[in-house]
Amino acid sequence: MGLLALSAPLWAGAETVLGVSNAQRCFEGALAGQSSLSTIELCTKALEIENLSEKDRAATYTNRGILYGQSGRAERALGDFGRALELSPGLIHALINRGNLFVRLKRFTEAMADYDQALFYSEGRNALVYFNRSLAQEQLGRKKAAREDLLKAVQLEPENIRFREALAAFK
Repeated sequence: MGLLALSAPLWAGAETVLGVSNAQRCFEGALAGQSSLSTIELCTKALEIENLSEKDRAATYTNRGILYGQSGRAERALGDFGRALELSPGLIHALINRGNLFVRLKRFTEAMADYDQALFYSEGRNALVYFNRSLAQEQLGRKKAAREDLLKAVQLEPENIRFREALAAFK
């Protein structure tokens, strides 16, 4: 049994935006997985009417992208992740979440490119990227590399039960 039969990529934690605002409520909705139209609309309002810094604008696009992705609106999610990365090219959460969406769309080579960039910007210290990248590696037929990525995820976060279970189940 392969990893994808056991696991799906994990969404990276949403980017935080400070202050009580539509952008903050958008962040909270993304963090809680509340991908309703009303939550997505909060993100849209924040982008349209709030005076956001470039960093907060990129974070809000990432959060709305997460919500679009969770609600099955892949093209809109990809657009938002792209906008976030235009504003902040090294935004790890946008790279991870776009990579996750590519995995769900079975576009594994594109997922690998995003995960590799996320590892570059995190200086190889992000266990979630290694875990999610292992799923894409396996689908590309790279069993040894997939196992190595799982090992690295467990080394970085040995307390993470999901990572340890995936490694134990790896065949």
